[in-house]
Amino acid sequence: MCQYMTEMNLFTVVMLMVEVILIPLRFLLKMLG
Repeated sequence: MCQYMTEMNLFTVVMLMVEVILIPLRFLLKMLG
């Protein structure tokens, strides 16, 4: 159970990081394009 919880937390953190990285990148591409 604990292993499952840590995996879910890691997945959530990764998804948040991807969003935080991709949203500004998309904004920059819109500005440059």
